[in-house]
Amino acid sequence: MEENAASRGMVTSEMLLLDCGCGSGNYLKAVRPLVKTGTGLEFNEGMIAQAVGKFPPGSGVEVVQGSITDMPFGDGSFDAALTT
Repeated sequence: MEENAASRGMVTSEMLLLDCGCGSGNYLKAVRPLVKTGTGLEFNEGMIAQAVGKFPPGSGVEVVQGSITDMPFGDGSFDAALTT
């Protein structure tokens, strides 16, 4: 992420991150302290419930239901994305 941020003239701590197919939120939880905000995109309702449970209100994380083939976000909404 540092290279991505540097190539955009940013610092990692100011990045808006999208975790595509975030599942239960494990990777999002691991990288969340490094970025300004994290958004998880997940299709499966059961996984969304698990992910939401890991992030208290005000944590800078939002988990959204949707598909990576039809994302509910506008172009340029995030500085970086990850998928595992």
